[in-house]
Amino acid sequence: MTSRRIQRMAIGLGWLLICCAGCAHHDQPPPAAVEFPTPTAPAAGQSPADNGWPRTFENAGQTVVVYQPQVDDWTNNRTQLDFRAATAVTPAGAKQPVYGVIAGRASTSTELETRTVLLSNMVLDVRFPGQTEEKRRALQTTVEEALASQGVVAVSLDRILTGLKKEQMGAKTVEVSLAPPPMHYSDSAAILEIFTGEPKFAPVPNTQLEFAVNTNWTILHDRVGKQYYLLDEDSWLTTSDIKGGKWEPARALPAALYELPATENWNDVRTHLPGKPIEQVPKVIVSTEPAELIVTDGPPKLVPIAGTTLQYVNNPLTPLFHDTADNYYYYLVAGRWFRTRNLSSGWEAASA
Repeated sequence: MTSRRIQRMAIGLGWLLICCAGCAHHDQPPPAAVEFPTPTAPAAGQSPADNGWPRTFENAGQTVVVYQPQVDDWTNNRTQLDFRAATAVTPAGAKQPVYGVIAGRASTSTELETRTVLLSNMVLDVRFPGQTEEKRRALQTTVEEALASQGVVAVSLDRILTGLKKEQMGAKTVEVSLAPPPMHYSDSAAILEIFTGEPKFAPVPNTQLEFAVNTNWTILHDRVGKQYYLLDEDSWLTTSDIKGGKWEPARALPAALYELPATENWNDVRTHLPGKPIEQVPKVIVSTEPAELIVTDGPPKLVPIAGTTLQYVNNPLTPLFHDTADNYYYYLVAGRWFRTRNLSSGWEAASA
């Protein structure tokens, strides 16, 4: 795995663990739900305004913060809004907030003159990871009463329009294939050779050698000895069958390798002659189409993520997760998620 991928994965896991820690470490349950004060009604003919986000509600020593809603859908001739929003509740006496996510549905009316959308009749489902069901219900009640105290919640029309997906705005969509690429797994050292189509070779001038032209690997073919030679870092591997044969350490290299042209194209090969003895022969997987390789050092080592049913693989750190709830492995590659119950086969798209 590349260092960039490792860094990205470490950052993502760190954020997830921080959030879970924030959700689970409280010494006392939240207090019983209390009524938030009802705000002064706007003057006749006026409506509440979008005064920015996040919005903070305080009462009896507890604080509720609601962040800007993210639009999921705006349907029924723009009269029903489905949305999500992050929230943070700090119970009375607590030093740290409890973080949650609001999934809501509200009736809407739009005032075009002020470019304001008024949300009412809210139905909320508030999730607080890591909390008991009793605490979750109490926290949800607190959030519901905080929003209910506003009567009608005003959101800028421009905020909502910005949050709408392109397809909801009538833009054309492009179909994207969610079919998983060939996925290979190994619990020991392995390398993946990808050819663009069937392997193709071209002659090296004035030698008995050919070189692979449709792969990024350095692979040479000795026409006389009928052997293929693969340069893997500082060592050479060899086989008689490039697609189905067993790769072994090259104990002796053909003399023709030492006769390669003295050009820049062959510098890397010449500097690795005769090469170093290889300590661990990797499994060599050859693919004639784009593919992915997952490698672990032994069976996957699974580390639980607090407050969830998820485990992540850390030998080495990989964007590979296991969910104990459904017994699926989930793998992130090329911006898409795939899943399987058997790492060696049966991969499918995990979502659209």
